[in-house]
Amino acid sequence: MYFREEYLFSKYIGQTGEITVLFHLLKMNREEQLKWLMEWEGMDVNGDDQMDKSEFLLFLQVTQESGTSSWQRDRLFMIFNKEFNGFVKFRDYLNLCFTFAPYDRERCVELSFRILSRRGDTFEMEKTCLDLTDMEHFIR
Repeated sequence: MYFREEYLFSKYIGQTGEITVLFHLLKMNREEQLKWLMEWEGMDVNGDDQMDKSEFLLFLQVTQESGTSSWQRDRLFMIFNKEFNGFVKFRDYLNLCFTFAPYDRERCVELSFRILSRRGDTFEMEKTCLDLTDMEHFIR
């Protein structure tokens, strides 16, 4: 198991150390870090340390068959696609999971708002609002 751990840490931590810093900020011990890395490896189907939209939606089981419309799938992906390059990186996935996973009213409202708004990926609490076009997309 030791070699497996070292492999995952060396593959996904990266040379910049940003994941190590994020793990530290999230107060994760080594065991928790390993669990997140193992989960990410299972999600990262092609092993390139990033998920494209199809990998992302497949893992989350967000499909048309599950009753999720295409614009809702697009919105959810764009919230996680922080660099607007068509890929979700481990850093962004981990950070947003910790942002939205705690279940409280404020975060639930923010995530719902971000999914509804066409500008949800650049959400700013004080400035962003829903407009008529957002509501038309939601009602369709």
